[in-house]
Amino acid sequence: MIFNYHQITPGRDAYLYAISTDLLEEHLAAVTAQQPERPFQITFDDGHLTQLRYGVPVLRKFNQPAIFFCTVGWMGVDPEYFTWDDVREVHRLGYAVGAHGWSHKFLTQCSPQELDKELVSSKKTLEDQLGAPVTTISFPGGRYNKAVLQACADAGYTSLYTSDAWASNTAATVKVYGRMTTTRNMRGEDLVRVLQCGGKPPLATRLTVSAKSTAKKLLGDNLYYRLWSVLARSRRREGMG
Repeated sequence: MIFNYHQITPGRDAYLYAISTDLLEEHLAAVTAQQPERPFQITFDDGHLTQLRYGVPVLRKFNQPAIFFCTVGWMGVDPEYFTWDDVREVHRLGYAVGAHGWSHKFLTQCSPQELDKELVSSKKTLEDQLGAPVTTISFPGGRYNKAVLQACADAGYTSLYTSDAWASNTAATVKVYGRMTTTRNMRGEDLVRVLQCGGKPPLATRLTVSAKSTAKKLLGDNLYYRLWSVLARSRRREGMG
């Protein structure tokens, strides 16, 4: 099972996807107690500065590896996100770094030229800055289709991550990994329950995700995204994923 995080804050925050350091500790204490019987993975999306400032110390306390997916066009530009020194520091500490596109645009809405920027340019820039290969990417907003999978394969990615907790789609050269997005309302016992279900989210969670999927189809990606950002009380531009 893969658990995904966005922002880590020193205290409780109104933003649905902001996890306090105390809650992150609770999560890791609960799920690490399940190892090695029930393995799990931790990922972070966007490259928000709080992940390094508040998240990494908790990861180090539990000796927990993680992957940090960075929105490359925001690095060193938006003060809420990693600088390139921050990205290199995350890499130096031994954490994996992957791409999260260039601008966080949904890849399913990109023209061929835009897709090249989001996939190829972000990958090459990360590799140039880190001096290491980058073969993983997290889909902004979790959105992908067959054309996006092929474009990722052509760009040299092999491991692709989405926000559908039970997604699994193996192509000839790429593998899609589903993740459960954590919220400030999830306790450590909730994550353990997922692990104990063999990685399958509980019925209530599956119903919620199914309802979201239906809403996306009815409203369209852009309207759904704006409405969901309001409901999540997002004060940031990236919203979820």
